[in-house]
Amino acid sequence: MPNLSFNILTFDHPEPNKDFFFVTEKQEGFFPLRNFRLPANVSEILGIDDLEKEVPLYTNFLEDVESDLKLTVSLEDSPEFALHYYRTRIFDFFIQEKLIAKFNYINDIEVWLEAKDVTDNETTYFHKIGLRVQFARVSDKPELLVYYIGKSRIVNESLATLENEISTTNYKKVLYKNRVYSYQKGLPDYVLDDMEAAFPMVNYDLINTLELESGFEKVENRYIHIHKYIKGFYIKYLSTEKFRKIIPINEEGFLKVKEVQLDHTSPESNLLQFGNGVGVVPKKEIWRKKAFFGQPHKNLHFIFIYHKDSTAAFDKALSYFSGNEDFKGIKGFIKVPFYHDKVNSIIYENQENPLPEIVEKLRPFKPTENLKYVAIYISPITKEEKSKALKEIYFKVKQLLLESQITSQVIEEETIFQKDFKWSMTNIGLALLAKLDGIPWKLKPEMEDEMIFGVGAFINQEIGVRFLGNTFCFSNDGLFKEFECYAENELFLLAGKIEMGILNFKKRHQNKNPKRLIIHFYKTMSDKELKPILKALEKLKTPIPVFVVTINKTESEDYLVFDESYSDLMPESGTIINIGRSEYLLCNNSKYNLEDKVALDGYHLPVKLKLSCSKPELLTDEVATELIDQVYQFSRMYWKALKQQNLPVTIKYPEMVARIAPHFDGGIIPLYGRKNLWFL
Repeated sequence: MPNLSFNILTFDHPEPNKDFFFVTEKQEGFFPLRNFRLPANVSEILGIDDLEKEVPLYTNFLEDVESDLKLTVSLEDSPEFALHYYRTRIFDFFIQEKLIAKFNYINDIEVWLEAKDVTDNETTYFHKIGLRVQFARVSDKPELLVYYIGKSRIVNESLATLENEISTTNYKKVLYKNRVYSYQKGLPDYVLDDMEAAFPMVNYDLINTLELESGFEKVENRYIHIHKYIKGFYIKYLSTEKFRKIIPINEEGFLKVKEVQLDHTSPESNLLQFGNGVGVVPKKEIWRKKAFFGQPHKNLHFIFIYHKDSTAAFDKALSYFSGNEDFKGIKGFIKVPFYHDKVNSIIYENQENPLPEIVEKLRPFKPTENLKYVAIYISPITKEEKSKALKEIYFKVKQLLLESQITSQVIEEETIFQKDFKWSMTNIGLALLAKLDGIPWKLKPEMEDEMIFGVGAFINQEIGVRFLGNTFCFSNDGLFKEFECYAENELFLLAGKIEMGILNFKKRHQNKNPKRLIIHFYKTMSDKELKPILKALEKLKTPIPVFVVTINKTESEDYLVFDESYSDLMPESGTIINIGRSEYLLCNNSKYNLEDKVALDGYHLPVKLKLSCSKPELLTDEVATELIDQVYQFSRMYWKALKQQNLPVTIKYPEMVARIAPHFDGGIIPLYGRKNLWFL
């Protein structure tokens, strides 16, 4: 068994029964207690029969209060009250330690430590540690979850200094004397009277407005990186005698994972079917065992689209596509015949607005069954470009080509001259094969007649709107059909899309119902969101169970496991840890248990999953493992790059659609783009 530990500290209540004083009118420094946070015995002591009516009680959780109302509280029997008590005491502890502390949006405590290891001239960096009190969540004791949130930055110039330079609409959070305030919700008078001591927190708008450095830091192994800060924080602050007076942390330190909490994906879950056999590592197997299914188009013409001053980039790219000493060409890699159509290639002159020229050149193109065009667009615009107008060109070119039913691949001009561009060409070739309706590899499970529906999301920071993408497939082979995008407030459309998917499934399977409907969702699906789906199934007379797998878009940053058996601390891929309440951590990385060891390809943190079912009795341990196994397998079906991914394509692909489609006119994907992988 591996030597796994959580980032959780357990403790016992220092005083199982403790006296607290309460007042019935609001006072400074006192906290209002909602009924659900009141001590378990309050109704009996106060003679209150109906706790549905709010009882106005306040406390500061201290004993030196002038009040006749004293209650002895069992912290064990009053978990909501105890939770509020411990949060308050921990928060006060770090304020007294002269550290920055705040409550975040889920009421966890954030402690900020100035980062001496990262600096720049314009801002000050802070490492943020999260603390969450919980009861018997993973163990049978009260727990303190300790997690690394990441870094924040504070602008070194005060609000008073910046007052005449930038609009106040750029401010979100403000630091004032170790406290963080929301600017847009209104600053207290004592902060407004002392703006020289108030400093704005760096956000997306301020980076652009003040032209700050991006602050991005590439970390090779996040397990080691995160473990260092968590352990350092534990040693310096939590394992001290002073903190133990508040919360007596267990002397053994971080909680070990028990064998009963462990599971593993099936041995077959790593297997992928290629053209000439089965393999595990696409980066190695795609060269030797070739694609499972080559592109079906008999006649292909490659056209290049580039600016007149980008001739050198075009020549270099052309040599890679046709074959050179670094890369044996598209045909040599994925068996796609390469013909450069010089006549129809587009060389534009206006770099600021190439669209009219491209539209004019595309006008004569007529889609035919006998000839398929592939466009290689060499873009002079980089990802770092700050001009919104220039960045939009990428999306508009994509849309124009889709409307002309032309498969396209965008290559940033500056990358073509990089030394490692030959490795980029392998990813480009892989994506092109998929865009041309080829199948690089597929899963090798026993086929199941079930329908899998994936919904991913992406927040457009510029307009502050979350967009959703969705896709579905008719079996568990990982081959997905159809893509769509819509705004989050149009989630009601989801039931209709699933209804159409079921009808299409029945057409393909002689009017037979799928065994079950599995929805991979980017967040916890509410009853309100699930109800229209169940109604649609009822309308179709399709009484099948609906399993919902909530898949966090980001890797789990709160619950973590570290494997002390390895110096890199990363658990083996396929490891499943039950963290209670139908929630699991899935370790999904490139540390495979193979005789022929392969180099690690990144250090992905675990993915947090939550399972539910419209018929709860069907969600057995065996079924839970099946569903998690499927998530694991679908993460292997990513065809944009050969590098191992940790999120399944059921979430990843729709998210990619939701990232791009809103930039199209009306946010509408052209019909041609709804049935292929144009977004790779």
